[in-house]
Amino acid sequence: KYPQLFLVLRIIPFLIYSLSIFLLDTSVMLLGVVFILIFYSLSEVMGGAPIDYIFSYNTGSKSSSSLGIIRVMETGGTLLAMLMGGLFLDYLNRWILIVLSCVLYLISAVPLLIYYFKYHKISGFNIESTSNATLSLNKNKNRQIQHRMISREILKNYFVMYVLLCFYDFTMTLISLYIFRVNATSYSLSAYVQMAYNGCYGMGSFVAGRMDQKHDLAPMAIIGPIICGTCIGLSPFLVGNVPLVAVIIGISGFFESFVSLFLYTRMVSRCKILGISNEALHLRRLSTYISQGALSFMCVIGPFMFIPAFFAISLASGLLSVGLPKNEEVSRKMLVDYLQENSV
Repeated sequence: KYPQLFLVLRIIPFLIYSLSIFLLDTSVMLLGVVFILIFYSLSEVMGGAPIDYIFSYNTGSKSSSSLGIIRVMETGGTLLAMLMGGLFLDYLNRWILIVLSCVLYLISAVPLLIYYFKYHKISGFNIESTSNATLSLNKNKNRQIQHRMISREILKNYFVMYVLLCFYDFTMTLISLYIFRVNATSYSLSAYVQMAYNGCYGMGSFVAGRMDQKHDLAPMAIIGPIICGTCIGLSPFLVGNVPLVAVIIGISGFFESFVSLFLYTRMVSRCKILGISNEALHLRRLSTYISQGALSFMCVIGPFMFIPAFFAISLASGLLSVGLPKNEEVSRKMLVDYLQENSV
C-alpha cells in the first residue's frame, strides 16, 4: 500500500551496508560481511518490489512504451555510475562517496514522495486494478473457485517462464568472474563488456517499447532467447578477445530486452484482468533470486563450474524460446474461456 514510502525508507539499509564496507579493513571483517549481506538484501527487497508496484499502478495502455523509456533511463544511470564510479574512488574520500550516494538517492526519491502526499487521498490510489468483467463474474461461489484455479495456473506458468528468463540476470557477474579468472588484473576489460551490455540493453528496450505499440513482439521473443543463448554460450571461449566478447554480449543484451519487455507486459496485462498483478510481480522478483542463487551455487563449487554455468544459461534460453509461445497461447485461452464463462 505504501511503495513510495518504502523507497524513501530504503535509505536506512542502504546507508548501513555502505558503512559496513569500512569494517572489511578491520579486525571485525566477518561482522562487516554479515552486515553487508543482511542490509544489502533488505535494501534490494525494499527497492525492487515497490518500483514494480508503482509502475503497475500507474501505467495503462501504453505500458510497453513507458517501460521501454524507463529501462533506457535505468541503463543510462548504470552507464553513468560505471563511468563516474572509478573516477570518484580515485579522487574522493570513501566517506564523501557514501554521503554523496545517499544524497543522490534521497533526491531521486523526493518526486515519488511528493506524488504520494499529493494524491494518496484519491480513491483508487495504490490499489491493484481488476477488470469489471472479473468482478461481475465473481459473484457466486463457482466463479470464485474458477477464479482461484485459473489465477493459480497463470501465476505458475509465468513464474516458470521468469525463472528461465532470470538466468540472464547472472550473466554479467559470471562473465566478470571468468574474465578475472583468466586475467586477474583485467578490471577495465570487464567494465567494457558491462558497458556494452547495458548500452545495448537500453537501446533494445527503447526500440522494443516503440515496436510493441504497432507490431507483435512474439517473433522477437521467440528468436531472442536463441540469439542470447548462443552469444552467452560462446563468450567464455572468446574471452581472450575482449572487444569481440563485448560485441556478442551487447547483441545478447539487445535481444534480451525484447524478451524481457514482451514477457513483462503480457504478464501484467493478463494478471491485471484477474486482479493478481501484485502476486505476479512478487513471484517475478522471487524467480530472480532462485535463478541467481542456483548459478551462484554452481560457481561456489569451484572455478571448473564456470563453463557449465554458461551452458546452463544457454539451456534456459532454449527452454524459454520453446516455452514462451506455448505459455502465451495457453494463458490466453484460459483467460478467454474464463471471461466467456466457459468451463476452465
